[in-house]
Amino acid sequence: MKYRILAPIFDGSSRHEAGEIVDMPDSFVPSGACEPLDVEAVAAFHRVGPQIAPLIRMQWDNLPMSTYPRTVWKRVDPKDSTMWKLTGLGSALPAVKWTSDADRLNSLP
Repeated sequence: MKYRILAPIFDGSSRHEAGEIVDMPDSFVPSGACEPLDVEAVAAFHRVGPQIAPLIRMQWDNLPMSTYPRTVWKRVDPKDSTMWKLTGLGSALPAVKWTSDADRLNSLP
């Protein structure tokens, strides 16, 4: 699975910097700091569900961040914050329900 790293991450054995293109094993669980670049990565990103992406910025001259991510989560309906869909490479996949802990806390009376 191929990803572009959008913010520094640690995958359990290595640190990856923003701008790196990395191949990850099938067991890797992508965070919002990863942009999927192939079909397998998009499927894994979709399985994890909607996530908040971190601040995306270039950190090193030799690792440019010249483009914005193309595969990101967007709301299906601006008035409904529960259903989200991927753009870009994941646009053919179905919408999914946001199920974060923060969202559940915000819905409490």
